[in-house]
Amino acid sequence: MKRVLGPWALCSMVAVLGFACDDDEGGGGCASDQACGRGMICEDGACKAVACTGLQSCPGTGRTCLVDIRQCSQKECADVVDGVETTCAPGASCIEDGPFRGSCVQPGGVSCGNTGDCLPLGDTYQCCEGLCAENCADSSVITPAEDMGVPPPGDGGPLPGTDMGPGGPDMGAPPGGGELCSPCAGDGECAGLGDGARCTPIGANGGFCTSACDPAGDDCPRGFGCVQGLNQCLPESFECSGCVVDGCPDGQVCDVASGDCTAPRGVCGGCGDDGDCQAGLQCAQLGGSGYCFAPCAAGGTCADGLSCEEGVCKPAGGVCDPCLGACGGATPFCRPDGSCGQCGEGVPCPMGMVCDVATATCMEPQMGGSCNSDIDCQGADLPYCFGGECVECFQSSQCPARTRCDQNWRCVAAPCEGVACPQGSVCSEQSGRCDPGCQSNNDCALPNEMGCNGETGQCYYLDGRCDLGGGDGVCAPGSQCNPGLDPNYGNCSCRKVDPMDFLSNETIVDCQPGLSCFQLAFPQDPAEPPMPVPDGFCIQSPF
Repeated sequence: MKRVLGPWALCSMVAVLGFACDDDEGGGGCASDQACGRGMICEDGACKAVACTGLQSCPGTGRTCLVDIRQCSQKECADVVDGVETTCAPGASCIEDGPFRGSCVQPGGVSCGNTGDCLPLGDTYQCCEGLCAENCADSSVITPAEDMGVPPPGDGGPLPGTDMGPGGPDMGAPPGGGELCSPCAGDGECAGLGDGARCTPIGANGGFCTSACDPAGDDCPRGFGCVQGLNQCLPESFECSGCVVDGCPDGQVCDVASGDCTAPRGVCGGCGDDGDCQAGLQCAQLGGSGYCFAPCAAGGTCADGLSCEEGVCKPAGGVCDPCLGACGGATPFCRPDGSCGQCGEGVPCPMGMVCDVATATCMEPQMGGSCNSDIDCQGADLPYCFGGECVECFQSSQCPARTRCDQNWRCVAAPCEGVACPQGSVCSEQSGRCDPGCQSNNDCALPNEMGCNGETGQCYYLDGRCDLGGGDGVCAPGSQCNPGLDPNYGNCSCRKVDPMDFLSNETIVDCQPGLSCFQLAFPQDPAEPPMPVPDGFCIQSPF
């Protein structure tokens, strides 16, 4: 079964891989390109990263396509701004002709797959171990791109909101090295994977080698999908760890979502392809997810509860669970052992009854209590069972930002709960704002890189990163600044109401204005215990 990660997956990886998705919505943050960082342009009042193949693909005038990161930016050289001619920093050179004219570049700052990629720098440049250089023998002394303060070549820039790009290229890496999902610092280390291989920031652990692929083909190995538009094989879990890298012992298969080795799946077990299923079973789609089924001839017969559809025996009830969709009526809950019960997760008892989770049966509440577990708490306003009673909360983390859980197990107003303030400010218990707080971007430490949350008085980075341990850039109320790859910055956390819905903007823990919550969740095997969904992180909005 071909695994292609579609356009929405690409948008979710936009920041990871330095590409831009269409953004039709404007926002605050800039009045001109001069207010944006390198590799960004001001569009509709917001600084945006726009991928390009040459300056002709950049909107507007006075802009160039940066040759090292292939993103639109204001011209860096060969231009006059306010009567002053712009020039490159010492050691860098200006491209004065061709599709990248007006772009500054260090000779060692452009990655390549072949010598043709180096033509914008001039006819004397060659592709040397993944980097353009005038003399391959001297490539080891080329100044790395990070010395110029630009993103590492070949990675398209850091992940907006996380600054998760890998470090500069390893100038001493031998040609032909690298395996799929092996750690790397530059494209040159991945040359062993063939033309088009890249060093890609994946997950939270650094850069890893990925191979080129064709979304129309089926050329990625098991556990990897071809990202449309990027044309790279990436692990379906977006993590280069666990069995995706190490493999599994004989007789076991890799669960690419968790990274754990498991037994092959039986009928209705979740799967990505035939290799996840027990011998003789095939992986096929049902309700938008893959499950293992027994093959059948057209018009053939299947076991009870199954019917022959599209060459496999699928549940006649249209639901793939251990009970084959057969539960209903007085016993609507499907238990993991394949039997039907009266109640369970998502299937509460009638009002006034409680669920005995062990036996999946409804019973009278004991000793005056109203619940045995959260299953019995049907109201959205009292979702938790605590001490035999349904309550709104029993710890403050279950309450919205700027509220806390009181002694009556209710979420009550607490204006400063979960509010982090920039250094030099404190949160006012009366207003819930940081005092003295910002009124505009100009009040922040780095006006060109930061925005101001007018409601809370917080300064925050426009790319979603944050200062670890307190600093000038902080996260939205309720969001946490979690460590990332860059030791100097963290990533602001967030949480969606429905992590399975990539398009949904409804959040439990929100991001700062102008940022979006990127949170991944994967379909889970209905026969396995549910896995917790990790928090997402805030990125520049891809929409």
